[in-house]
Amino acid sequence: MLTIPLYSFLILYFIFLIIFFIFSLINVAHITSTGSLTLASFLVTFIVGALCALIFYGAWYFLQGVYWQTPITIWNTDWISSILPFNSF
Repeated sequence: MLTIPLYSFLILYFIFLIIFFIFSLINVAHITSTGSLTLASFLVTFIVGALCALIFYGAWYFLQGVYWQTPITIWNTDWISSILPFNSF
């Protein structure tokens, strides 16, 4: 039986958050370096940032009660043996 702990998905989520934060910093740096400091760019950046903060808060809120040590079964040999029973001759 092949199992992995649930916290491995949490690690992947944190890696995604780090990459997302890096791209967000690049976006803000690009807006300021090109001189695109208009009201429209500020509003769009603020709306995107507010929506991201809302999504991250929602994810944090819903993931609080998760027990991260739960094993997840990826492969179990009983699955195959129940479908294809091997009889000894």
